[in-house]
Amino acid sequence: MSKKEENVLEKYRAEYEKLKVLYDHIYQVLNDWLYGIQMVAIDDGEKLYRRIEKIGVTHWIKHTLGLNLKKVDSPLKAIETYIDIADKEGLMKRDQCHLEKNGEKIKVTISGSCIYQKVCGDILKEGFTPLCGRTIPFLVAIELTMGEEVAEKYRCEAVEINPGKKCEIEIMPVWWLSTESNKEYIKNSG
Repeated sequence: MSKKEENVLEKYRAEYEKLKVLYDHIYQVLNDWLYGIQMVAIDDGEKLYRRIEKIGVTHWIKHTLGLNLKKVDSPLKAIETYIDIADKEGLMKRDQCHLEKNGEKIKVTISGSCIYQKVCGDILKEGFTPLCGRTIPFLVAIELTMGEEVAEKYRCEAVEINPGKKCEIEIMPVWWLSTESNKEYIKNSG
């Protein structure tokens, strides 16, 4: 390698290191903000977090990506639509998501690394259950493809949270959570 090529290579290495430091700082700041939002949502209820996610995800899909999602006829199809977009944009890999429909419930299993694993890990260490930053947007996708009146009837419940390994979330109608037998089922299965 010539001296000129070595100098160019060294210049790119130095630039790469600067960008990596910048990326690490941005990643940490975003995780800290999400941590704060999640802790407020834990205290004040999921509704606030869902509203923040709705505004952010809707803006991302409609304005940043310039997409108008087509109407679909089921929450499962809405979630699949969002996963396809997130996969294409590099937010999650389709092969990391497994969806299983069981009656009105949709079990979502997400495996592998996650951009939110630090936030969720920190929240778990404090004894709280995090609101999954990867699955709450599924509710936004239901709203964007099926309407607000449908989306408001669903919510996410954590079944198993293992940040960076495997998380299981169930998306189910709110009415399912409100029946006494189902409350007992949730209490005994968790």
